Amino acid sequence: MIRRIVLENFMSHPATVIEPAPGVTVLTGPNNCGKSAVVEALRCLIDNESGRWFIRHGTEGSRVTLEFTDEGKDHTILWSKSRKSGGWYRINGNDHPRQQGGTPDGFDLVHRMRQEEGQDVHLSKQKFPMFLLDSPPATVAKFFSTASDVNLLLKMNQELAAEKRVRNTRRGEVGILLEAADRALDRLAPVPELEVRLQEATRVHNSLLEAQAKSRELRAKLPALEDLEIACERQLAVSGCLESLQAPPLLPPLEQMATHVRAWQRALFERKRAEARQRAALPLQPLPAFQNSSDLADRLTQLKRGERAVARGRARRASYNRLITPPSLHETSDLNLLLRQANAIGEQVITAQTRTRELAAEMTQVEVQLRAALATHPTCPLCGSLLTAEHLLGGTHA
Repeated sequence: MIRRIVLENFMSHPATVIEPAPGVTVLTGPNNCGKSAVVEALRCLIDNESGRWFIRHGTEGSRVTLEFTDEGKDHTILWSKSRKSGGWYRINGNDHPRQQGGTPDGFDLVHRMRQEEGQDVHLSKQKFPMFLLDSPPATVAKFFSTASDVNLLLKMNQELAAEKRVRNTRRGEVGILLEAADRALDRLAPVPELEVRLQEATRVHNSLLEAQAKSRELRAKLPALEDLEIACERQLAVSGCLESLQAPPLLPPLEQMATHVRAWQRALFERKRAEARQRAALPLQPLPAFQNSSDLADRLTQLKRGERAVARGRARRASYNRLITPPSLHETSDLNLLLRQANAIGEQVITAQTRTRELAAEMTQVEVQLRAALATHPTCPLCGSLLTAEHLLGGTHA
Protein backbone atom coordinates (compact mmCIF):
# COMPACT_ATOMS: atom_id res chain seq x y z
CA MET A 1 0.00 0.00 0.00
CA ILE A 2 1.33 3.46 -0.90
CA ARG A 3 1.92 5.50 2.23
CA ARG A 4 3.52 8.68 0.87
CA ILE A 5 4.20 10.38 -2.49
CA VAL A 6 6.56 13.38 -2.75
CA LEU A 7 6.83 15.47 -5.97
CA GLU A 8 9.63 18.04 -6.30
CA ASN A 9 9.76 20.38 -9.32
CA PHE A 10 7.60 17.97 -11.26
CA MET A 11 5.36 19.77 -13.80
CA SER A 12 3.08 22.11 -11.76
CA HIS A 13 4.23 20.73 -8.37
CA PRO A 14 7.12 22.69 -6.86
CA ALA A 15 6.97 20.66 -3.60
CA THR A 16 3.92 18.46 -3.00
CA VAL A 17 3.45 15.70 -0.39
CA ILE A 18 0.52 13.27 -0.66
CA GLU A 19 -0.26 10.77 2.08
CA PRO A 20 -3.11 8.49 0.92
CA ALA A 21 -5.58 7.34 3.55
CA PRO A 22 -6.45 3.66 3.98
CA GLY A 23 -8.92 2.47 1.37
CA VAL A 24 -9.63 4.48 -1.81
CA THR A 25 -8.06 7.95 -2.25
CA VAL A 26 -9.63 10.35 -4.80
CA LEU A 27 -7.83 13.43 -6.12
CA THR A 28 -10.21 16.29 -6.95
CA GLY A 29 -9.70 19.85 -8.09
CA PRO A 30 -10.15 22.29 -11.01
CA ASN A 31 -8.50 21.89 -14.40
CA ASN A 32 -4.73 22.28 -14.65
CA CYS A 33 -4.19 21.97 -10.89
CA GLY A 34 -1.91 18.90 -11.19
CA LYS A 35 -4.16 15.86 -10.62
CA SER A 36 -2.94 13.96 -13.69
CA ALA A 37 0.64 14.97 -12.88
CA VAL A 38 0.54 12.69 -9.79
CA VAL A 39 -0.25 9.64 -11.95
CA GLU A 40 2.32 10.80 -14.51
CA ALA A 41 4.94 10.99 -11.75
CA LEU A 42 4.24 7.35 -10.77
CA ARG A 43 4.51 6.31 -14.43
CA CYS A 44 7.86 8.13 -14.85
CA LEU A 45 9.19 6.47 -11.69
CA ILE A 46 8.07 3.02 -12.86
CA ASP A 47 9.16 3.36 -16.52
CA ASN A 48 12.23 5.62 -15.98
CA GLU A 49 10.96 8.26 -18.47
CA SER A 50 13.71 9.31 -20.87
CA GLY A 51 12.30 12.76 -21.71
CA ARG A 52 12.69 15.95 -19.73
CA TRP A 53 9.45 17.74 -20.55
CA PHE A 54 8.12 17.25 -17.00
CA ILE A 55 10.97 19.24 -15.34
CA ARG A 56 9.51 22.44 -13.87
CA HIS A 57 10.50 25.62 -15.69
CA GLY A 58 13.42 27.42 -14.09
CA THR A 59 14.71 24.40 -12.17
CA GLU A 60 17.58 21.97 -12.80
CA GLY A 61 15.69 18.70 -12.32
CA SER A 62 12.74 16.78 -10.89
CA ARG A 63 12.45 14.22 -8.08
CA VAL A 64 9.73 11.68 -7.23
CA THR A 65 9.78 9.83 -3.91
CA LEU A 66 7.49 6.87 -3.24
CA GLU A 67 7.05 5.26 0.18
CA PHE A 68 4.97 2.07 0.28
CA THR A 69 4.47 -1.21 2.16
CA ASP A 70 4.90 -4.52 0.34
CA GLU A 71 4.42 -7.90 2.05
CA GLY A 72 4.69 -6.31 5.46
CA LYS A 73 7.93 -4.46 4.68
CA ASP A 74 8.39 -0.67 4.21
CA HIS A 75 10.18 0.51 1.07
CA THR A 76 11.37 3.90 -0.19
CA ILE A 77 12.17 4.57 -3.84
CA LEU A 78 13.62 7.92 -5.01
CA TRP A 79 13.79 8.68 -8.73
CA SER A 80 15.57 11.82 -9.97
CA LYS A 81 16.09 13.30 -13.44
CA SER A 82 18.13 16.41 -14.28
CA ARG A 83 18.39 18.43 -17.46
CA LYS A 84 21.97 17.31 -18.14
CA SER A 85 22.05 13.66 -17.03
CA GLY A 86 19.89 10.54 -17.12
CA GLY A 87 17.63 9.27 -14.40
CA TRP A 88 18.98 7.54 -11.29
CA TYR A 89 17.33 5.63 -8.46
CA ARG A 90 17.84 5.30 -4.72
CA ILE A 91 16.05 2.17 -3.51
CA ASN A 92 15.99 1.68 0.23
CA GLY A 93 19.18 3.74 0.60
CA ASN A 94 21.07 2.09 -2.30
CA ASP A 95 21.96 4.34 -5.26
CA HIS A 96 21.53 3.18 -8.86
CA PRO A 97 22.89 6.09 -10.97
CA ARG A 98 22.55 6.73 -14.69
CA GLN A 99 19.87 4.30 -15.66
CA GLN A 100 19.42 4.71 -19.42
CA GLY A 101 16.20 3.35 -20.93
CA GLY A 102 15.40 0.90 -18.14
CA THR A 103 15.05 0.25 -14.43
CA PRO A 104 17.63 -1.19 -12.04
CA ASP A 105 18.13 -4.94 -11.81
CA GLY A 106 15.63 -6.63 -9.54
CA PHE A 107 13.21 -3.68 -9.86
CA ASP A 108 9.95 -5.65 -9.79
CA LEU A 109 7.72 -2.81 -8.56
CA VAL A 110 6.08 -2.53 -12.01
CA HIS A 111 4.72 -6.04 -11.85
CA ARG A 112 3.39 -5.59 -8.32
CA MET A 113 1.69 -2.21 -8.98
CA ARG A 114 0.03 -3.45 -12.15
CA GLN A 115 -1.43 -6.46 -10.38
CA GLU A 116 -2.35 -4.87 -7.07
CA GLU A 117 -4.94 -7.04 -5.31
CA GLY A 118 -5.81 -8.94 -8.50
CA GLN A 119 -6.66 -5.80 -10.56
CA ASP A 120 -5.06 -4.88 -13.90
CA VAL A 121 -3.53 -1.40 -13.59
CA HIS A 122 -2.63 0.44 -16.84
CA LEU A 123 -0.61 3.67 -16.74
CA SER A 124 -0.49 5.58 -20.02
CA LYS A 125 1.62 8.57 -20.93
CA GLN A 126 -0.10 11.90 -20.39
CA LYS A 127 1.42 13.38 -23.54
CA PHE A 128 -0.05 10.68 -25.87
CA PRO A 129 -3.69 9.99 -26.94
CA MET A 130 -5.83 7.49 -25.09
CA PHE A 131 -7.02 4.05 -26.32
CA LEU A 132 -3.61 3.29 -27.91
CA LEU A 133 -4.61 5.20 -31.06
CA ASP A 134 -0.96 5.75 -31.98
CA SER A 135 0.16 2.14 -31.31
CA PRO A 136 0.49 -0.74 -33.83
CA PRO A 137 -2.46 -3.15 -34.14
CA ALA A 138 -0.52 -5.94 -32.40
CA THR A 139 -0.03 -3.76 -29.32
CA VAL A 140 -3.70 -2.78 -29.34
CA ALA A 141 -4.76 -6.47 -29.64
CA LYS A 142 -2.43 -7.45 -26.81
CA PHE A 143 -3.83 -4.65 -24.64
CA PHE A 144 -7.44 -5.66 -25.25
CA SER A 145 -6.66 -9.33 -24.69
CA THR A 146 -5.07 -8.68 -21.29
CA ALA A 147 -7.27 -5.83 -20.00
CA SER A 148 -10.13 -6.66 -17.64
CA ASP A 149 -12.20 -3.64 -18.72
CA VAL A 150 -12.13 -4.42 -22.47
CA ASN A 151 -15.93 -4.46 -22.69
CA LEU A 152 -16.07 -0.99 -21.19
CA LEU A 153 -13.42 0.26 -23.58
CA LEU A 154 -15.22 -1.25 -26.57
CA LYS A 155 -18.45 0.38 -25.45
CA MET A 156 -16.66 3.69 -25.13
CA ASN A 157 -15.22 3.20 -28.62
CA GLN A 158 -18.71 2.49 -30.00
CA GLU A 159 -20.05 5.61 -28.29
CA LEU A 160 -17.18 7.58 -29.80
CA ALA A 161 -18.07 6.25 -33.27
CA ALA A 162 -21.75 7.19 -32.70
CA GLU A 163 -20.69 10.64 -31.56
CA LYS A 164 -18.61 10.99 -34.73
CA ARG A 165 -21.64 10.10 -36.86
CA VAL A 166 -23.74 12.67 -35.01
CA ARG A 167 -21.01 15.22 -35.48
CA ASN A 168 -20.78 14.44 -39.20
CA THR A 169 -24.54 14.83 -39.54
CA ARG A 170 -24.35 18.06 -37.65
CA ARG A 171 -21.51 19.20 -39.88
CA GLY A 172 -23.75 18.67 -42.91
CA GLU A 173 -26.55 20.65 -41.30
CA VAL A 174 -24.13 23.42 -40.41
CA GLY A 175 -22.91 23.41 -44.03
CA ILE A 176 -26.50 23.93 -45.23
CA LEU A 177 -26.91 26.75 -42.72
CA LEU A 178 -23.65 28.31 -43.90
CA GLU A 179 -24.83 28.21 -47.51
CA ALA A 180 -28.09 29.91 -46.47
CA ALA A 181 -26.08 32.51 -44.56
CA ASP A 182 -23.89 33.10 -47.64
CA ARG A 183 -27.01 33.68 -49.75
CA ALA A 184 -28.32 36.11 -47.12
CA LEU A 185 -24.98 37.90 -47.15
CA ASP A 186 -25.15 38.12 -50.95
CA ARG A 187 -28.53 39.82 -50.63
CA LEU A 188 -26.95 42.27 -48.19
CA ALA A 189 -24.14 43.17 -50.62
CA PRO A 190 -25.59 46.69 -51.33
CA VAL A 191 -25.36 47.54 -47.61
CA PRO A 192 -21.77 48.92 -47.80
CA GLU A 193 -22.77 51.30 -50.59
CA LEU A 194 -25.77 52.43 -48.56
CA GLU A 195 -23.48 52.90 -45.61
CA VAL A 196 -21.15 55.08 -47.68
CA ARG A 197 -24.11 57.15 -48.88
CA LEU A 198 -25.39 57.41 -45.32
CA GLN A 199 -21.98 58.60 -44.16
CA GLU A 200 -21.93 61.18 -46.96
CA ALA A 201 -25.43 62.35 -45.99
CA THR A 202 -24.35 62.54 -42.36
CA ARG A 203 -21.31 64.59 -43.34
CA VAL A 204 -23.45 66.98 -45.41
CA HIS A 205 -25.94 67.22 -42.54
CA ASN A 206 -23.15 68.03 -40.08
CA SER A 207 -21.75 70.66 -42.43
CA LEU A 208 -25.23 72.17 -42.75
CA LEU A 209 -25.58 72.22 -38.98
CA GLU A 210 -22.19 73.91 -38.67
CA ALA A 211 -23.18 76.47 -41.31
CA GLN A 212 -26.48 77.05 -39.53
CA ALA A 213 -24.71 77.53 -36.19
CA LYS A 214 -22.21 79.89 -37.79
CA SER A 215 -25.04 81.82 -39.44
CA ARG A 216 -26.80 82.18 -36.10
CA GLU A 217 -23.59 83.35 -34.51
CA LEU A 218 -23.09 85.97 -37.23
CA ARG A 219 -26.70 87.10 -36.95
CA ALA A 220 -26.28 87.40 -33.18
CA LYS A 221 -23.25 89.65 -33.73
CA LEU A 222 -24.99 91.96 -36.21
CA PRO A 223 -26.99 94.00 -33.59
CA ALA A 224 -23.84 94.60 -31.59
CA LEU A 225 -22.00 95.71 -34.72
CA GLU A 226 -24.87 98.01 -35.67
CA ASP A 227 -24.85 99.55 -32.18
CA LEU A 228 -21.10 99.96 -32.42
CA GLU A 229 -21.45 101.62 -35.81
CA ILE A 230 -24.07 104.05 -34.43
CA ALA A 231 -21.82 104.83 -31.45
CA CYS A 232 -18.90 105.44 -33.81
CA GLU A 233 -21.01 107.80 -35.91
CA ARG A 234 -21.99 109.71 -32.79
CA GLN A 235 -18.36 109.95 -31.71
CA LEU A 236 -17.42 111.20 -35.16
CA ALA A 237 -20.15 113.84 -34.93
CA VAL A 238 -18.90 114.89 -31.49
CA SER A 239 -15.35 114.98 -32.83
CA GLY A 240 -16.49 117.21 -35.71
CA CYS A 241 -18.23 119.56 -33.29
CA LEU A 242 -15.17 119.72 -31.10
CA GLU A 243 -12.98 120.59 -34.09
CA SER A 244 -15.23 123.52 -34.98
CA LEU A 245 -15.07 125.02 -31.48
CA GLN A 246 -12.79 127.94 -30.77
CA ALA A 247 -10.50 128.21 -27.85
CA PRO A 248 -12.29 129.48 -24.69
CA PRO A 249 -11.40 132.99 -23.51
CA LEU A 250 -9.09 133.58 -20.61
CA LEU A 251 -10.73 134.20 -17.29
CA PRO A 252 -10.61 137.81 -16.04
CA PRO A 253 -8.60 138.67 -12.94
CA LEU A 254 -10.06 137.71 -9.59
CA GLU A 255 -10.59 141.36 -8.58
CA GLN A 256 -12.86 142.01 -11.55
CA MET A 257 -14.74 138.78 -10.91
CA ALA A 258 -15.22 139.79 -7.27
CA THR A 259 -16.59 143.17 -8.43
CA HIS A 260 -19.02 141.47 -10.77
CA VAL A 261 -20.11 139.08 -8.02
CA ARG A 262 -20.76 141.98 -5.61
CA ALA A 263 -22.73 143.84 -8.28
CA TRP A 264 -24.76 140.70 -8.97
CA GLN A 265 -25.41 140.27 -5.23
CA ARG A 266 -26.57 143.90 -4.94
CA ALA A 267 -28.87 143.50 -7.91
CA LEU A 268 -30.26 140.33 -6.37
CA PHE A 269 -30.79 142.13 -3.06
CA GLU A 270 -32.56 145.02 -4.78
CA ARG A 271 -34.77 142.57 -6.62
CA LYS A 272 -35.72 140.78 -3.42
CA ARG A 273 -36.46 144.13 -1.71
CA ALA A 274 -38.66 145.22 -4.61
CA GLU A 275 -40.53 141.91 -4.45
CA ALA A 276 -41.01 142.43 -0.71
CA ARG A 277 -42.38 145.93 -1.30
CA GLN A 278 -44.74 144.54 -3.91
CA ARG A 279 -45.99 141.86 -1.52
CA ALA A 280 -46.44 144.52 1.17
CA ALA A 281 -48.49 146.68 -1.17
CA LEU A 282 -50.90 143.93 -2.11
CA PRO A 283 -53.13 144.31 1.01
CA LEU A 284 -53.63 148.07 0.39
CA GLN A 285 -57.00 149.40 -0.70
CA PRO A 286 -57.33 150.16 -4.38
CA LEU A 287 -57.22 153.77 -5.53
CA PRO A 288 -60.49 155.53 -6.06
CA ALA A 289 -61.74 155.48 -9.61
CA PHE A 290 -61.45 158.68 -11.69
CA GLN A 291 -64.34 159.82 -13.71
CA ASN A 292 -62.17 160.40 -16.78
CA SER A 293 -59.18 158.06 -16.44
CA SER A 294 -58.53 157.14 -20.05
CA ASP A 295 -56.07 159.97 -20.62
CA LEU A 296 -54.34 159.24 -17.34
CA ALA A 297 -54.09 155.55 -18.18
CA ASP A 298 -52.53 156.32 -21.54
CA ARG A 299 -49.99 158.61 -19.96
CA LEU A 300 -49.14 156.05 -17.31
CA THR A 301 -48.64 153.42 -19.99
CA GLN A 302 -46.35 155.70 -21.89
CA LEU A 303 -44.41 156.54 -18.73
CA LYS A 304 -43.95 152.86 -17.94
CA ARG A 305 -42.72 152.18 -21.46
CA GLY A 306 -40.29 155.06 -21.23
CA GLU A 307 -39.10 153.88 -17.81
CA ARG A 308 -38.49 150.38 -19.13
CA ALA A 309 -36.61 151.72 -22.16
CA VAL A 310 -34.42 153.92 -19.92
CA ALA A 311 -33.74 150.95 -17.64
CA ARG A 312 -32.76 148.77 -20.60
CA GLY A 313 -30.45 151.49 -21.93
CA ARG A 314 -28.80 151.91 -18.55
CA ALA A 315 -28.37 148.18 -18.16
CA ARG A 316 -26.93 147.85 -21.66
CA ARG A 317 -24.53 150.75 -20.98
CA ALA A 318 -23.48 149.23 -17.67
CA SER A 319 -22.87 145.83 -19.28
CA TYR A 320 -20.81 147.44 -22.01
CA ASN A 321 -18.74 149.19 -19.40
CA ARG A 322 -18.06 145.88 -17.64
CA LEU A 323 -16.83 144.12 -20.77
CA ILE A 324 -13.10 143.53 -21.09
CA THR A 325 -10.88 142.27 -23.87
CA PRO A 326 -11.17 138.45 -24.21
CA PRO A 327 -8.04 136.71 -23.02
CA SER A 328 -5.88 134.51 -25.27
CA LEU A 329 -5.64 130.75 -24.86
CA HIS A 330 -2.46 129.32 -23.26
CA GLU A 331 -3.37 125.76 -22.13
CA THR A 332 -4.71 123.43 -24.85
CA SER A 333 -3.69 120.05 -23.43
CA ASP A 334 -7.28 119.09 -22.58
CA LEU A 335 -8.43 119.95 -26.10
CA ASN A 336 -5.53 118.00 -27.59
CA LEU A 337 -6.49 115.01 -25.45
CA LEU A 338 -10.07 115.28 -26.65
CA LEU A 339 -8.87 115.49 -30.27
CA ARG A 340 -6.70 112.38 -29.82
CA GLN A 341 -9.59 110.51 -28.26
CA ALA A 342 -11.82 111.59 -31.11
CA ASN A 343 -9.26 110.39 -33.65
CA ALA A 344 -8.96 107.02 -31.84
CA ILE A 345 -12.73 106.69 -31.85
CA GLY A 346 -12.74 107.48 -35.56
CA GLU A 347 -10.19 104.70 -36.18
CA GLN A 348 -12.34 102.28 -34.15
CA VAL A 349 -15.31 103.24 -36.24
CA ILE A 350 -13.36 102.59 -39.46
CA THR A 351 -12.19 99.20 -38.06
CA ALA A 352 -15.73 98.28 -37.07
CA GLN A 353 -17.03 99.25 -40.49
CA THR A 354 -14.32 97.13 -42.14
CA ARG A 355 -15.15 94.16 -39.88
CA THR A 356 -18.84 94.63 -40.65
CA ARG A 357 -18.12 94.47 -44.38
CA GLU A 358 -15.94 91.35 -43.88
CA LEU A 359 -18.66 89.62 -41.86
CA ALA A 360 -21.22 90.55 -44.49
CA ALA A 361 -18.96 89.08 -47.22
CA GLU A 362 -18.40 85.94 -45.13
CA MET A 363 -22.14 85.68 -44.56
CA THR A 364 -22.70 85.95 -48.29
CA GLN A 365 -20.08 83.23 -48.95
CA VAL A 366 -21.67 80.92 -46.38
CA GLU A 367 -25.07 81.49 -47.95
CA VAL A 368 -23.66 80.68 -51.43
CA GLN A 369 -22.07 77.44 -50.10
CA LEU A 370 -25.29 76.57 -48.32
CA ARG A 371 -27.34 77.08 -51.49
CA ALA A 372 -24.84 74.97 -53.47
CA ALA A 373 -25.09 72.17 -50.90
CA LEU A 374 -28.88 72.39 -50.98
CA ALA A 375 -28.84 72.16 -54.75
CA THR A 376 -27.06 68.81 -54.42
CA HIS A 377 -29.03 67.58 -51.40
CA PRO A 378 -32.40 69.40 -51.36
CA THR A 379 -34.03 67.12 -48.78
CA CYS A 380 -33.29 66.61 -45.08
CA PRO A 381 -31.50 63.25 -44.47
CA LEU A 382 -33.32 62.88 -41.15
CA CYS A 383 -36.97 63.90 -41.72
CA GLY A 384 -37.09 63.88 -45.56
CA SER A 385 -38.64 67.35 -45.80
CA LEU A 386 -37.54 69.94 -48.35
CA LEU A 387 -34.65 72.14 -47.23
CA THR A 388 -34.33 75.83 -48.12
CA ALA A 389 -31.64 78.35 -47.33
CA GLU A 390 -34.22 80.61 -45.68
CA HIS A 391 -35.21 77.81 -43.27
CA LEU A 392 -31.62 77.06 -42.30
CA LEU A 393 -30.45 80.67 -42.06
CA GLY A 394 -33.55 81.67 -40.16
CA GLY A 395 -33.33 78.70 -37.79
CA THR A 396 -36.91 77.59 -38.57
CA HIS A 397 -36.06 74.06 -39.77
CA ALA A 398 -36.32 71.62 -36.84
